[in-house]
Amino acid sequence: MDDLPSDRVTETRPFAGVVTDFAGPFSVKTSTLRNSKTVKAYLCVFVCLSTKAVHLELVSALSTEAFVATLASSRITWKFSPASCPYWGGIFESMVKVAKTHLRRVIGESILTFEELATVFCTIEAILNSRPLCPISSDPNDLEALTPGHFLIGQPLNALPECPFVDQRVKWTEKTDPPHIGDLVLVKDANSPPLCFGAEGAFLTSSLEQMVCPVLLRFRWMVRF
Repeated sequence: MDDLPSDRVTETRPFAGVVTDFAGPFSVKTSTLRNSKTVKAYLCVFVCLSTKAVHLELVSALSTEAFVATLASSRITWKFSPASCPYWGGIFESMVKVAKTHLRRVIGESILTFEELATVFCTIEAILNSRPLCPISSDPNDLEALTPGHFLIGQPLNALPECPFVDQRVKWTEKTDPPHIGDLVLVKDANSPPLCFGAEGAFLTSSLEQMVCPVLLRFRWMVRF
């Protein structure tokens, strides 16, 4: 077996080098009406060569214009596979197969709208980017596996949020000390737009009786809008 191409073993940011392929067609409804017309849609698959991360993009037509519309950057160096060599596309053909398998198990023979099908593919994309690639460490007690999601967000895309972001809600039921001169505070003006405070922070340099702003908060307090 030959060595892997240099794009597969070169350290780079995710999706700096990708392979792409089209899959389909898939029937989609033009509206949510009962007897709505059905049209064809296609799936454009992008696979990162270095991290094996996957991006699934639903397109409306099998055309050059529809494919170009899925690309966000114009600085692209194109490299085409040799003719009559389907074995060159194993890395994306396998992702096409897995995406179709998940789609068939989720919707079966149902026909969705374009937006509904795009949402399903987003869920499938999160699943594909959470598949294990290899163990993170050689410790037998460490059961966590490296996934493409670790290269994107630092954890699998289908992982649940950590506890501090789920159930940490502090209710102000007790009186707190008022701010003192010299404390770093956050001043909100009632006439300013939402989330616009003018300055990142200010220090109290005068007595509290001279403050004219209606809301005065310390940075260490939880600010709710």
